[in-house]
Amino acid sequence: MQKALRKNGEKRRRLSLSILTWWYIHEKCIASVYHNKDILAAIFSDTALLKSDEGDACDKALATYRDDEFWQDAQIVLSLIEPISKASRKI
Repeated sequence: MQKALRKNGEKRRRLSLSILTWWYIHEKCIASVYHNKDILAAIFSDTALLKSDEGDACDKALATYRDDEFWQDAQIVLSLIEPISKASRKI
């Protein structure tokens, strides 16, 4: 089947996964952030937290949270990683 799918002169390639859990770990991390957007909203509504010593880090996180493009990109990444992650778990 590989011979039929390859173009003339094209070399054979192997799928190489150096760490089987790599895709799974990234999928879970991104999914955790993406699916907990409402919890993040509650955290960022805590004015005491935003005024704490960690203000600069909170400001950066809040800017990311408010960035609609970030959430769109997260959804795209999840849609790409999820099938790869599921397939690699079956290998």
